[in-house]
Amino acid sequence: MFVAVIVLPVYNSMGPIGIFFKDRLNRTFGIKTKTGITLSHFLNLQNIPINATICRNKGKIVTEDHIITEGDILEIEMVRFYDLPTILSKKRLVRVSKNPIYSKQFISFKNGEIERKIYNYNKEEIKEFVESIFLNFVLENQLIKKGDKIAVGFSGGKDSLALLLLLDRLKAKLPKFKLTAITVAGWEDLTSFEYTKKICNKLDIEQIIVHPKEIEEIFNLKNPLFDTLNVIDKNKKERIHTIYFLHQFMRRGIEESAKKNLINKIFLGLNLEDLFSSFLGFFTTGYEILDLPQRKIGKLTFAFPLFPLTKKEIGLYIYITAKEFSRQGPTTTFDKGPLSRGFYYFVSDKLQDIWPGIEHHVLEGFKKINSRKETPDFSTCYNCKTLFLFQGKDSQYCDVCSVLKSLNLRENKD
Repeated sequence: MFVAVIVLPVYNSMGPIGIFFKDRLNRTFGIKTKTGITLSHFLNLQNIPINATICRNKGKIVTEDHIITEGDILEIEMVRFYDLPTILSKKRLVRVSKNPIYSKQFISFKNGEIERKIYNYNKEEIKEFVESIFLNFVLENQLIKKGDKIAVGFSGGKDSLALLLLLDRLKAKLPKFKLTAITVAGWEDLTSFEYTKKICNKLDIEQIIVHPKEIEEIFNLKNPLFDTLNVIDKNKKERIHTIYFLHQFMRRGIEESAKKNLINKIFLGLNLEDLFSSFLGFFTTGYEILDLPQRKIGKLTFAFPLFPLTKKEIGLYIYITAKEFSRQGPTTTFDKGPLSRGFYYFVSDKLQDIWPGIEHHVLEGFKKINSRKETPDFSTCYNCKTLFLFQGKDSQYCDVCSVLKSLNLRENKD
């Protein structure tokens, strides 16, 4: 059941320190605040964009770093027209639920108006919610076709675990397919992968193990995989790329294993934030990415069925439906990534706060952009034989193998 709720912004009362907010419709609102905080902090709390305003104290323009103190006479004037109070007081349709533990929000636009829908779910409803989102996304995007042989890249982490569980539990509602898990064995602690074996055994899902030696052979590494990653991670210039090396090593191991076992599709457990941050990289750096939510590379198709689900939703789903499998240790040394990568995740999370559901609009826009492009130009790496997307620079090696060569970490095949 949905109920309509009108939520008004707090633009109507003054406290010991009051700030006058004036918009381009010549309306003035009084907003109470407290001392000891900066104007920028105050603006953020009120969802007032900093670049849309000029701030004054006692008639003199001040920066947003100004600390609010007693005796201030503060005025904030909007310099751009849009009806901010009305935008912030938009009508909300709320799905009522008893004892909710999660709220899912979406913003939609119709005839120039804004509507925010809030879906509340309690503990018992989380399972149905996540499974319905996942099922609809897979069917609408035809990620599974009858007769597919699908391998899930299964690390044992929450994302790949949720993907395995969802495919296993919903198989009766999907086109008939064969499911296999491919796990790249530990580069740090081999015993940790006993955990993945227990899960696959309990779910009665075939598991294929890719051992480090296989990856070392694919990339012609001079040293063991763990030692190679260590060298990269300790290199001042290249350490920011350690996580990308790790992912490339794992991807190639999974690819070769899939080919040997006549698997035609590989499902990876990248969630909404993982893929949305890729969009941000695409739009801000121009670095090309292939089709989403699925892409064909050579004879293999890669798909990302968790795109519509956030990390939070995945965590709740596992906690509610498979608590015995929810154990997760700290991030490994090689899987942390640089701060710049974390910044993209941070921006992705914040954008969803401001515009819930933005990822679906971006996905549709991205599909339209890609549909107008020519066929992707692939190159084959001379060393590891991976197919990689041509990024405008002529090279016979993928980025990973180029660095491996420069650091003298692989056998020279030139």
